[in-house]
Amino acid sequence: MRSLARLQSIRARLILIPLLILPAMLIFAVTILLSGAGERIAEETRSGMQTGRVLVAYSLRTIGNTPNPDAEIRHLMGNLANVRHVQFVYLPSADVSGAPPLLHAEPPRIEAPDWFVDLFESDRPVETYPVTIQGARRGEVIVVGNPLDEIGEVWSELVFLVGLLAGASLLILIALLWTAQLVARPIQALSFGIDRLGRGEFAPVGRFRVSELQRIGEKFNALAQSLDRAQRDNRLLIGKLIAVQESERREIARELHDDFGATLFGIRTELALIRDTGDPKAIRQHSATMSGMIDDIQKQNYRMLDRLRPGSLAHARLSESIGDLIDAWAERHRGVTWLLNIEEEIDGAGEEATLTVYRMVQEGLVNALRHARAETVEVSLALQAGDLIVSIRDDGAGLPADFRMGFGLLGMGERVRRLGGNLSVGNGADGGTLIEAVIPWLAPPADAQQRGTPAFAVAHA
Repeated sequence: MRSLARLQSIRARLILIPLLILPAMLIFAVTILLSGAGERIAEETRSGMQTGRVLVAYSLRTIGNTPNPDAEIRHLMGNLANVRHVQFVYLPSADVSGAPPLLHAEPPRIEAPDWFVDLFESDRPVETYPVTIQGARRGEVIVVGNPLDEIGEVWSELVFLVGLLAGASLLILIALLWTAQLVARPIQALSFGIDRLGRGEFAPVGRFRVSELQRIGEKFNALAQSLDRAQRDNRLLIGKLIAVQESERREIARELHDDFGATLFGIRTELALIRDTGDPKAIRQHSATMSGMIDDIQKQNYRMLDRLRPGSLAHARLSESIGDLIDAWAERHRGVTWLLNIEEEIDGAGEEATLTVYRMVQEGLVNALRHARAETVEVSLALQAGDLIVSIRDDGAGLPADFRMGFGLLGMGERVRRLGGNLSVGNGADGGTLIEAVIPWLAPPADAQQRGTPAFAVAHA
């Protein structure tokens, strides 16, 4: 399994494919060279014999015109020794016998191994030419075809071809090894980086020298940075949520102790006084006092419940609850212009989605007044292609250059993501801050679609 995995690597594939192709190309080239070598050797031998025949015939016709024929013959044989693919031997008359005097050719100019020579079955033709000077026979010139010269040349070409292809193959393999290493190094770095991400370590990878992988590395570093920031934000958010939870518990405990406890103690006191008195008028006074205390308990309970969860959401539509929320803010902050645009068809979603939109608008209004110092705040809710678009826009100072989401916006983003939506916070096109969320929403009821209820706008100044 390990060797199979190694073969499946990029490095192994880059090397294995040329290792299969280059030897095949070498075998093909050697085959082409050797397939025509036999005919080439025979043709060169025939051509050498023809050249030797012509040279000997011409030389023998002119050899007797010199005063020193023996010296001319020696000079002739010296010149003929340079003719390729043929061998010349001069035998004086005293050495001439009835059989061919040359049984083996002389060593070739280029030596080839015996096994290579044995691959070619080549003839060694022999021709004899008498040497006659002034009517007397002085000897004869024997012309012998020598295919070993051509075989040696074929062997030399083969060695050169194999060496050239082997050297080129080695250079190609070295280049491929270098390329594979260049490609494998950033991929390995990405693999280690992904392992680190799995362990919760968000260190970036280095810069890659491979252009195709450079963008992947940049995206990986951006992802690691986003995950690191998200992890830090989540830790801060969890810490803040725990702190808020403990704070709410302390506040509820304080209210239960200070308000409910004191009121219940007063009711118990009034009951004791009623039990100890028989005066009807006193009993009526104590009963009235108890009734007022019970009313106070109900009001305190209503305030606590409304702080924990808006009671209007349980009894009214989301559009009406948002409208009541804007009215309450407009009543407390009369110097700000409040704009509300809502489509009534947004109602009909689940409890969690409704509460998320309500809390988002609530947090957005707090930010607009606390941080943006806005004079105009606009809240819009609209359905587009099955999604609810919630936007809170103001004309305040906008976001600073080093802006980072606070706990309120982080919590808002988590609520929206829990519903499968996304939240964006940025500067508006005309200045100020724009908080916008896209939340998957349920389709409006069929009767609401048939009614075609128009959108309405509410403005407070």
